Amino acid sequence: MTQNVWKSHYLHPVKWDQHFAPLALHDMFFQSAERMGCAAIADFMDSKHSVAW
Repeated sequence: MTQNVWKSHYLHPVKWDQHFAPLALHDMFFQSAERMGCAAIADFMDSKHSVAW
């Protein structure tokens, strides 16, 4: 039971065992930026930054 506690208490918006396509990290970043370019990549002390260019 204690070995699998993290599976039932993983509080993240995606599944723990989510499948990722075999891409380089920078390609994943560029694909995410294309899909979510206007979304904030960082929100620090009410200073929001995006990857939209």
